[in-house]
Amino acid sequence: MKLREFPQSKEKVMLRRLFRKVFRRKHSLTLLVNQPMQDAIEEIGRNQGLTTPQVLRRSIAVLKFCRDEVRSGKRIIIRDAEGEPVKEIVGL
Repeated sequence: MKLREFPQSKEKVMLRRLFRKVFRRKHSLTLLVNQPMQDAIEEIGRNQGLTTPQVLRRSIAVLKFCRDEVRSGKRIIIRDAEGEPVKEIVGL
């Protein structure tokens, strides 16, 4: 028995190439966390309407932003409602 191959449309070929290109850029990650960390991730997700991967991606983006700012000589300061500094994030 012979199988007959059908020609593929240009669109289908382009989509397949794009799909491969996009998914080559992503990496899988397994993360083990303790219960308080898991609870915090879930709480943030519920409050913000985000999935666990979205919470983790945003958290990493915020950390990277803060580290880049500190490395460029800036400071990360938390201010109260009146604008008075109450805390400074150090050690990034």
